[in-house]
Amino acid sequence: MGRKARIKRDRRAERQAPAQESESARELRRILASTGVASVDGTSPGQVKVSDALLQIAQPFIDRIAPNQMTRERLEALLKVATLVWNVELLPDGSGSRFLDEVLRLPEAQGVDPAVTRELVTVMLERRRQKFAADRRPVVKVVVREGAKADIREIDPYESMIVSHN
Repeated sequence: MGRKARIKRDRRAERQAPAQESESARELRRILASTGVASVDGTSPGQVKVSDALLQIAQPFIDRIAPNQMTRERLEALLKVATLVWNVELLPDGSGSRFLDEVLRLPEAQGVDPAVTRELVTVMLERRRQKFAADRRPVVKVVVREGAKADIREIDPYESMIVSHN
């Protein structure tokens, strides 16, 4: 086999190979498995997609941002907080509350008003508990991409979700 044929074969194999799971994703999967969190491979009929659920949790804060001020980075930041809140509810024996207390101390060290952070987390946590208390699917990564229209798709409930933002 010639050099060009090997390169072509390798490129084809790279395109067809599934994405490698990150170390953090493997670690979260291990922790969740050890605590008995159920694994779900996709959305069951009648079940809300995780990406839609995260948007619902973050919606009060998304609505506060004027449409011309909404950027991919702002939406991604809000959805990352929603992801944190979502996953905290999966932790066993009150460890989620201890974890959130630690997380709430971080912004103060970075000069962010702790009251704003606390409101963000408190409201999102309340919405998570009201709307999706029984949902045990973990979310590892949130990716927001620019797009021509709002297109929200869950790729893999354990690995990532894609939100296209216009």
